[in-house]
Amino acid sequence: MNIDNNRRQHKELRLLIAAIGDLLETQQWEVRASELSSKVDTLAGRIKIHLVAEERFVYPRLAESDQEDIRGMASSFQAEMGVLGGEIAAYREQYDTAGKILEDPQRFARETLRMIGVLSHRLDQEDDLLYPLAQQM
Repeated sequence: MNIDNNRRQHKELRLLIAAIGDLLETQQWEVRASELSSKVDTLAGRIKIHLVAEERFVYPRLAESDQEDIRGMASSFQAEMGVLGGEIAAYREQYDTAGKILEDPQRFARETLRMIGVLSHRLDQEDDLLYPLAQQM
């Protein structure tokens, strides 16, 4: 299975995550809130597109494997991503405007650091565990 597009999407997601992290470090909430909300929106949108691609192409193919461990891993990853997708959608809605960020910038920073940590971990798992299996098919 060719997963080059998925890997490209991961690189783009990692760049956005890094950009958001860099903006958080400045703690210039009044100046950066619009830019942060825009990047959060872009990140969430790209993750949604990525999830759709995985749902349509990666997971169904892995589910066809004759190896139980591959089918099990694919099922587990798919279920986890469903939960994470919901969390990302809620996060996006909570911080989709500069005004929402400025209501409590410290909370936004904490939640954003948690979210980008979870996303980075998930991207690592896909790159290290799931995609090598997909490439074998």
